[in-house]
Amino acid sequence: MTAGDISTLKAQVFEKLRQNPSLMPQNLCKLLEIDYKKHGHYVRNLRSEWKCHSEDRLRLKCLNLHNVHGVTTANCADREKALSCGWLSTKAKNHMLVWKQPLGRLEWHVNGTVRVFVRSPTRGHANQLLANAFFKNDLIEDLSMFNSIVESLAFRGASLVVDVGAKLPHRKVDFLRESNGIELTTGDSSHPTGIEISFWYPDYAEKSTKAVEECSRLLESLNVALSSVVDCARSVKPREDRGFVV
Repeated sequence: MTAGDISTLKAQVFEKLRQNPSLMPQNLCKLLEIDYKKHGHYVRNLRSEWKCHSEDRLRLKCLNLHNVHGVTTANCADREKALSCGWLSTKAKNHMLVWKQPLGRLEWHVNGTVRVFVRSPTRGHANQLLANAFFKNDLIEDLSMFNSIVESLAFRGASLVVDVGAKLPHRKVDFLRESNGIELTTGDSSHPTGIEISFWYPDYAEKSTKAVEECSRLLESLNVALSSVVDCARSVKPREDRGFVV
């Protein structure tokens, strides 16, 4: 095979794997109509190369940030304008935009949700990261709109690393993820000698919190209405009995 053929074959293999990452070398050779016995070893190497390349390029980098994270909403800003203000486009299927700084990282989704990852667990750093991404670059010019984004920022979870001083095998314990929002990871690439503990609010806990907040607001409104009724009743003087002569 010539250098041009090798380059073309590599591009074709990468394109097929992009469409279907589960394809095996034999299936790839069949789809590309090439001899598996002759080129199967090379296709297998290309598949391994694509897998490593795609994992480094497409995996969620936020998982390597050991930080506090939260979520807010920004429906008042223009996503198209954001691309000219320092936001980066991604190849993710959800078409999220990314803002990166030493303070942390923002992920802005199509539905307006903004996921906030802050390296240092302080509210001030989270507000500063949002200000740099939305307000300082004139993406949002109305201060009240920006304040609404900051005020709606809600804590979702955090992660920390415990260093044990020895290299650990790579393991992930996630059976408590759905029930308690806890996940343990050992021996990952970012901390090979540490145990990473990630914790966040499970979905059912978030729904329960919202239900409790709605019930609290309803009880407060009922209490206000009941108080006004009682005050009105107290202000009305009782009428004197009148006698009637038949």
